Amino acid sequence: MIFLQNDLIAKQLFLIMGIEFNKNIEIISDDDFHKLDYKITGLAFKVHDKLGRFWNELIYRNYLIEVCKQNGIDNIDFEIPITISYKNFSKRFYIDILVNNSIIYELKSVNKINNIHKRQVLNYLLLSGCNHAKLLNFGTQSVECEFVSTKLTPQLRRNYNISLDKWVDVNNESAQLKQLIIDLLDEWGAFISTKLYYDVIYFFFGGKENVVKPVNVICNNNILGTQSTHLITNNTAFNISAIINDKKFYRNSLKKFLQHSSLKTVQWINLNHNNIEFETIIK
Repeated sequence: MIFLQNDLIAKQLFLIMGIEFNKNIEIISDDDFHKLDYKITGLAFKVHDKLGRFWNELIYRNYLIEVCKQNGIDNIDFEIPITISYKNFSKRFYIDILVNNSIIYELKSVNKINNIHKRQVLNYLLLSGCNHAKLLNFGTQSVECEFVSTKLTPQLRRNYNISLDKWVDVNNESAQLKQLIIDLLDEWGAFISTKLYYDVIYFFFGGKENVVKPVNVICNNNILGTQSTHLITNNTAFNISAIINDKKFYRNSLKKFLQHSSLKTVQWINLNHNNIEFETIIK
């Protein structure tokens, strides 16, 4: 394991992990975060009062930055890119606002903040090395706010265990999938969004159109319809999850999925925090 001593090492580690983020993040205390956030959130309410609820996120972002600077908050960056890569795969994200190299603000203009938005911001925290973020939604009657924070550091994300005792390489594609996930963990660390793993698998298995295909759903020897399914071969599906509780129920659901299809195998990879569990489920 690698233990961080300073920002330079942190930046080098991010490069080793295939994550490029050209900001030296400063970790601040919870008290300092809440003190500054109280001021910024108050300004966000003033922005909402001035503009109303029907503009797009860019309008709110530009005006919030302007108002922050008018009130002495000058160290503000926006549209900061984060690039995550592995071999020939590369994907870029953009942080809406970064204040004092410490706090991420993600702005929305939607009916309601949902878990997808929260996971998006958590992913930004993990990829950037920040600890604190806040979602601000201007598309509601009043500004909707959600805190998103983490104590995970880059070195903690590299402290994980891989369990392979329930996995079987039933074909070459299964072995390829297993090694790909292990390599990504080595490159990026744990706790990253499952969606990123799917994106990489699409890339290295010939594109999404070659991975996501319809499978017949069968019950009592009758075809009920088709279901889009992630496949690495015509009879081998795969599933990547981040299940912490109710793993038994999830496993049973995968078994029922197999039971009611013509597939023979589901290769299940569960990213349970720092416990990475590989399991082969065979009909």
